[in-house]
Amino acid sequence: MTLDELDDPRHMIWITKDGDVLNLREMDEDHLRNATNMVGRQLVNLHKELSASFSCMAMFQGDMATYYAEQAADGLSEDVHEVTIKHAVMLKVCEERNIKF
Repeated sequence: MTLDELDDPRHMIWITKDGDVLNLREMDEDHLRNATNMVGRQLVNLHKELSASFSCMAMFQGDMATYYAEQAADGLSEDVHEVTIKHAVMLKVCEERNIKF
């Protein structure tokens, strides 16, 4: 993760379950706190999935099975990266606004 990624404007938005697009800096404190906590839980779950994926890889035999297991792990790695950035940006905004957890 680089500082440029943290400053990317696309990471400064939050899309609600109703489809509303909000700027993180304009969200009320409770909404931002709850959303940040939710993204943190999502990140923990993605890490668990990725760890399980790597743990299971040794069980697969054959080129195709190994290939698809690696593809799944790569996809999870990309998800972890994106969610890590989103969480870091949200924490940065919380810190700027002095929001406590």
